[in-house]
Amino acid sequence: MKRAALSLFVLALVAPVTARADSYEWSGRSGRFTVHVWLDGFNEGAGEGGWDEADARDFAGWARRFNDVIPPGARVTMTRAVTDDDGTTLSIRDRGRTTTTLLRGDRDVAVSARAAFFAPALAIVARHFRARVPPVRAIRLYTLQVFASRSPARARAFAASLEARGVAARGAFFSQKCHPCTIPETRVRDSPRDGLHRVVLGVYDRAESAHAARAHLARDFHVASWVAELR
Repeated sequence: MKRAALSLFVLALVAPVTARADSYEWSGRSGRFTVHVWLDGFNEGAGEGGWDEADARDFAGWARRFNDVIPPGARVTMTRAVTDDDGTTLSIRDRGRTTTTLLRGDRDVAVSARAAFFAPALAIVARHFRARVPPVRAIRLYTLQVFASRSPARARAFAASLEARGVAARGAFFSQKCHPCTIPETRVRDSPRDGLHRVVLGVYDRAESAHAARAHLARDFHVASWVAELR
C-alpha cells in the first residue's frame, strides 16, 4: 500500500498540467491594420502556446483584405479591453482625424477565426474609404527555423535550451496569451511528411519582416536561423 501511494504521489508530480487562464488576450498587427482583444473569464488552455497557426493564418487573410482598402497614411484598429462589455471599438485614423464605431453584440472574439468579428468592420472601413470589399486572397506565413532533427528528444532539448537563455524573435505579427501563464517563445513543429522535428521562433505574414527578425536574432542572441514558410 505504501509503495502504491508513493507511485501515485510521484505520478502527480510529473503529470502535465493544463494552463488555466483567468483572462485571454490575442493581438495582431499587419501593415496599417491592428487588432487587440483582451477577454476576462476562465479559458482553460487558451493561448498557452503563444500562437496557433490556423488562427494566425485566418488573421493574416483578414488583415490583407483590410490593407487592400486602407490607403497609405491611414490606420485602422480594433480593440476590446477586459472591461468592454458592450463590444469592440473600431477606430479609423484618416488625415489627422479619428472616427470610432462601437461594434456591439456578443460575438465570439476569443478565437480569431470568426468572420462575424471581422466582416462588419471591413464593410465599415471599405465604405469609409469609398472602396469595394476585396475578395479573399491566398496568404503565406513564415517563421524562423533554428534547428531540425529526426529525434524529437533532441529537438525538444534544443528548444528548452533556447527557452532557458530567454531567446525570443522580434516582430511577430500575431500572438495569443493566457493570464497568468508562462508563454513559450520556441516551439517544435513535427512533420509527418519528412519525419523532421523543427524548432522555430515567431510567426510573420511578410517575408521581409521575417528576414529582419532573423537579423535581430543573430545580433541579439547570436542564434543562426533561416526563414521558412509555414506549410
